[in-house]
Amino acid sequence: QAIALERLSLEDALTGVHNRRHLDAQLAIEWERRLRFGHPLTVALLDIDHFKALDFFQAREIFKTAEPLKDEVKRALEKRLG
Repeated sequence: QAIALERLSLEDALTGVHNRRHLDAQLAIEWERRLRFGHPLTVALLDIDHFKALDFFQAREIFKTAEPLKDEVKRALEKRLG
């Protein structure tokens, strides 16, 4: 039950996308890693205007479309940073 509550506190219930609380926690972790290893840190945010006007299925499609982009960026960064 604790794991389920933790997940609910870090994700949007409708879309399953991580929320601001997750971003803040992850950013703190990555900032410390950046300081420890001396690597640069890049953050990319996606802002969807009028998000509430989208219905559930439209929102899910947007996030499914964004997933391969996230994977491609991750691969490019891993290749560049080694």
